[in-house]
Amino acid sequence: HCKCPLLVLDSILWTPDGAMIAGFVDVSKDYHYGSVQSSSADIARATIGGELTTRPKSLIHVTIGRVLQKAGDAHQNQALTDLMKEYNQKVLPTLVKSIRKDESKHNGCFEMEEVSLARNLVWPGIVCDIYATWKLKCTNT
Repeated sequence: HCKCPLLVLDSILWTPDGAMIAGFVDVSKDYHYGSVQSSSADIARATIGGELTTRPKSLIHVTIGRVLQKAGDAHQNQALTDLMKEYNQKVLPTLVKSIRKDESKHNGCFEMEEVSLARNLVWPGIVCDIYATWKLKCTNT
């Protein structure tokens, strides 16, 4: 049994490939995310008959949006690049700080209560097979 990681919003970034990702760090007392990673590897081995190709990470990232297609010409692409830079340097850090200060948003903190082992069939996650889902034992307060 895994305990629920207590995750806090660390960052939001707009990446060059068009993904908007949110980064979270585990602030639970005993770093519960490590046991989730280990458990996931065991379940994957039993479910898919092989090893997961993940690396240990302290930053858990989630894709929260994606620009699916770049603009048509160089001028529009440059404008998009400039907008991305503005968001990454000013808008998104300000948003993260605001969320971390907002008690109605739990200061950007939540417990990861459930995990699924899934494989994308149509990128980026539009269609996927879910092999296994399991609940975590939440004990954080």
